[in-house]
Amino acid sequence: MSDLVFGSASGYLALYARLVVGATLLFAGLAKSKHIGDFAITIQEFRVLPIRFAGRAAAIIVATEIVFGCLLLLGLFTQLAAIGGALLFTILTIAIGVNLARHNVVRCNCFGPYFSQRINARTVMRNLVLLGLCVSALLFFDGAFALDSMIGISSTVHHYSLPLVILPIGVFVLGLLVVLTTKRLFMTPTHEA
Repeated sequence: MSDLVFGSASGYLALYARLVVGATLLFAGLAKSKHIGDFAITIQEFRVLPIRFAGRAAAIIVATEIVFGCLLLLGLFTQLAAIGGALLFTILTIAIGVNLARHNVVRCNCFGPYFSQRINARTVMRNLVLLGLCVSALLFFDGAFALDSMIGISSTVHHYSLPLVILPIGVFVLGLLVVLTTKRLFMTPTHEA
């Protein structure tokens, strides 16, 4: 009986996680797609890629957000989309963390012109919550309200491969905690745009 209740609760958590992450990714991708040039400029300002790759990186990130968002909302190839979302949030959070450590406090442009703000510790925390939701969707996905179960796509991620996904995320989170404990990260920049 307790397995049935736990299974049900974890299934609801996975459903909630995939819907929240899917909607967030889809909204972010669509918002940035209307202003892709501005997003390319933001990528240049982050100074983690050579300038010549900023336009391509912007297009790849936007397309990835839209595709993963749609897949998670539909529940199609759900676990692969959750892994992709987790990797995307990991990469974006590393870029934000590097810039915070450099005191390069640029505009996030995470949602295009909407909710425009400069990167800060809250931006990192938001991404970590979304990363955690991706992991929840991956681990607890049971096929509820998903096209995967309707068209017969079985679980694509086997339990023995989960450490390969969770280990890099754990290493990243530990590294990020080290960065967050430094005093410089919480200093308020004095320059405004």
